[in-house]
Amino acid sequence: MHADVLTAGIDGLDEALAAVDAFDDVLVAGLLRPQAAQSAALAELADAVAGSPLSARVAEAADKASAGAAGEDHFVALAAARTALLGSVHDAL
Repeated sequence: MHADVLTAGIDGLDEALAAVDAFDDVLVAGLLRPQAAQSAALAELADAVAGSPLSARVAEAADKASAGAAGEDHFVALAAARTALLGSVHDAL
């Protein structure tokens, strides 16, 4: 067995987990009156799924949530992005 495979870093893993962590911080703070830091974290989440089929919906949802005008569909899209990122982390491991 090759131990180097088990100890090697995984490309994109830290970035995906950072985007999920930042989004979790947004949820803890709430989205009633989003601040600049929350808007940045939402943009980071949208950027993290930019190459996926969720891209357009998540970008729109991040914009709406940053403006404080998100609806249920937007929150579902943000949750889907978080789930997709954690799924990609699982697959990478």
